[in-house]
Amino acid sequence: MFNFANPFLGIGALALILIAGFIHRILNRKKLFSSAKLSYSQTNTAKIILTSLLGGRPKNRATGFLAALRLAALLALATALARPQKVTSSELEPILGVDIMLVMDTSSSMQAMDFDPLNRMEASKRIASDFVAKRKGDRVGIVAFGGAAILACPPTLDHDAVQAFLNQVDIGMTQVDGTAIGSALMTALAHLKKLPSKSKTIILLTDGRSNAGTIDPLTAAKTAQAMGIKIYAVGTGKRGGGIFPVQDAFGHTQYAKIPGEEIDEETLTRVAETTQGKYFRATELSELKQIFEEIDRLEKTEVLPPKILEFDELYPSFVVFGLFLLGVEVLLRGTLFFTIP
Repeated sequence: MFNFANPFLGIGALALILIAGFIHRILNRKKLFSSAKLSYSQTNTAKIILTSLLGGRPKNRATGFLAALRLAALLALATALARPQKVTSSELEPILGVDIMLVMDTSSSMQAMDFDPLNRMEASKRIASDFVAKRKGDRVGIVAFGGAAILACPPTLDHDAVQAFLNQVDIGMTQVDGTAIGSALMTALAHLKKLPSKSKTIILLTDGRSNAGTIDPLTAAKTAQAMGIKIYAVGTGKRGGGIFPVQDAFGHTQYAKIPGEEIDEETLTRVAETTQGKYFRATELSELKQIFEEIDRLEKTEVLPPKILEFDELYPSFVVFGLFLLGVEVLLRGTLFFTIP
């Protein structure tokens, strides 16, 4: 893209050139009937003779050529006055999108096969992966928790890295069994606090009730409220327990329905509502997908990445070109096209 920094200077110079040319033409017409000049070449008289034989008029042709050179030089200088610029635009990565922490339960109960053919952990990871792929311009991080919480992926705009870490999240990775929801939320809040964006969100995925850690989930929720951070809580798993893989006496994997501790929906609802968020329950893979689609809609933020405009000044080239043409015109006028009365 090209731009003129001083267009009015260029237009003014062009207007002066046109006016001067008009006046010069009128004066030349008056002189045409009062005087005449003989044009000859000091360096090559044969050129004049050849031009005459071809039917041309050296003086008129020389005058026209020299006038064209001068006009081109003046136009180049007028363009230089307008300061032509080449403008290059480039975009930076957005830094003020939504900061999102995925807080994922990795306790042993997440191996229940509630989302056939996937277990709770696999289903959560698959839908979370699709969600991350849609959140262009947002920082995403991951906290994994069982009886303790660990940072599995720091918040980053590099979604390829997020996907790689998400693939590594697995059951029992904290090596402490249990469900420490309060500790997991506080870990996520500690990392969100360091980030500059105005919109921050936690998505909590769990299939149980908090039975480990030293921090109550509601205390963590009030902390999030004070920080202006929303929590969306997602309870994953069928009601009344789930189907778990078990090893028989021969080492073969069998599946058996084992009554389990129900999700503490009351607490998760209070945690979400305290922060102006929302609680969801997913018992089918399609429901889990719809939940993440709704969160995606609720947390949409239009972010225009900042642009950098680089200006390359082109006027020096026009100045050099204009002066070169003037020099050629002066040289030719004083040598090859020199005229005397």
